[in-house]
Amino acid sequence: MPRTGAENATGTAAPPGRTRRTPTRRTWLGLALAAAGVAALFLAVLPAAHLPAWTRWLIAFAGLFAWFRGTDRAAKSYFGPRFQTGLWIAAIWTVLIVLLAVIAPLLPVQSPTHLPLDTSSWISADLFGEYLLGTDSNGRDVLSRIITGAQSSLVLGIGSAVIGVVVGMSIGILAAHYGGLLDAVIRVVTDSLLSFPPLVLLLALVAVLKPTFGTLFLAFSFFVVPSMVRLSRGTAARLAAREHVLAAKALGARGPRIMVRELLPGVARVLLPFSGVIVAALIIAGASLSFLGLGVPPPAPTWGGMIADSQDVLEQHPQGVIVPSIVLFITVMAFNRLGEGARTATDTRESVLG
Repeated sequence: MPRTGAENATGTAAPPGRTRRTPTRRTWLGLALAAAGVAALFLAVLPAAHLPAWTRWLIAFAGLFAWFRGTDRAAKSYFGPRFQTGLWIAAIWTVLIVLLAVIAPLLPVQSPTHLPLDTSSWISADLFGEYLLGTDSNGRDVLSRIITGAQSSLVLGIGSAVIGVVVGMSIGILAAHYGGLLDAVIRVVTDSLLSFPPLVLLLALVAVLKPTFGTLFLAFSFFVVPSMVRLSRGTAARLAAREHVLAAKALGARGPRIMVRELLPGVARVLLPFSGVIVAALIIAGASLSFLGLGVPPPAPTWGGMIADSQDVLEQHPQGVIVPSIVLFITVMAFNRLGEGARTATDTRESVLG
C-alpha cells in the first residue's frame, strides 16, 4: 500500500502539524537563477571584463533582480507560497550590515584611509585578489570603506530617526492632550516647518552650520521632528476619544499618567512602521549630502562620498561606484521592507483586537 503524505520514510505517521519539506524542481531552478544573479554581480564589478560603464550598470541591476527573483522562487517553493522572502532578506541584510558596522575595528581588513606606496596596485583591482572587492582609484580597499561608511550611515539614519521620533511623538502627545494655546502654537510651528521643501531646508541647515558629523546628526533629527509631531498629534487626538482613555479620566487619572499609560502605547504602535521609512530616507539624505561634498568630511569614508570620488574613473575602477551604489540600494530597500512588515503586523494585531 503506498504511503500517504503524512507518513515518513519508516512507514510511521508523522507528527500532526508538521510536513517534511523536500526540494523540488522549482526550488533548484530558483537557486540556479539566484546563482546566476550573483555571477552577474561579480561580472559587473570585475575590471578585467573591460565592459562599458552603462553595460556594467545594466548587468549589476539585472544580476540583483535575478538573485532576488531566484531566491524568492526557491523559498516559496520550499517553505510555501505565503513565505515572505523579501522581509526575511531585509532582516538578514539589516542584521548583517549593523553587525559589520559594530565589529568593524575587529575585522582583518585594510584601513579605509590607507594609501599604498606601490602605485601598481591601483591598477590590479580585480575581485578575489589582495582585496576582496578591489580598490578605488586611489588604491584604498573598497570593502573596508564600505564597512566603515556603514557606521556613519547607520548612526545618522537610525540615531537621528530615534531622536526625531521620540521628540516629535512627545510634542504631539502634549499638544493633543492639553490642546488650547499650546496646541495652536505647536500646530503653527509644525505647519511652517513642513511648508519648506525638506531637501532645501536640510541644505540650508548644513550650509549655515559647519558640516560635521554632530551637525548632520542634529540637522537630521530636526528634520524628522515636524512630520512626527503632526502624525502623533492626530493619532493621540483620536485615541483621546476612546473608551479606555475616557474611563481613565473618569477614575481621576492625571495628565502624565494618561499620556504615558493610555496615549503613548497607541501612538507608538502607529509610528513604529514609519521608522523604517524614516531611516531609509535619512540614509539617502546622508549619501546625497556626501555626494555633493556637504556630508561627513573626509577622510572618513561615506557611501555617497565613495560614489563621488570614483565617478570620474568608472571605466578603470567600476567597483568604486557600483559596489557602494548596490549596498546603498539594498540597505534602503531593506529598511523600507522592514517598515512595511511592521505596518502589516500592526494592522493585523489591531484588526484581531478589534
